[in-house]
Amino acid sequence: NETEKIFIELDKEFTKTCEKDFTYAHHISTFFALCNLKEEAISWLEIAIEAGFINYPMISKKDTLLDNIRDEKRFAELVKTAELKWNNFMI
Repeated sequence: NETEKIFIELDKEFTKTCEKDFTYAHHISTFFALCNLKEEAISWLEIAIEAGFINYPMISKKDTLLDNIRDEKRFAELVKTAELKWNNFMI
């Protein structure tokens, strides 16, 4: 019932750091998803993907913490982006 308190922890400096690291951005996305703050969760997932989090299997199915945003249109679009990057990844 106190989901808005998550914003207290996300000060400017912390947010700036998390935007640069796809692991942090992915974790923040899951925190927002768990708080049912869908727009914020999807925005942070987008940041994670843009920063290099392209683990398509994890994003599309395996990460159960994202289950409540899977029906969102923006989520489906991000999954497509991640899948494309995943399929084009070369070592």
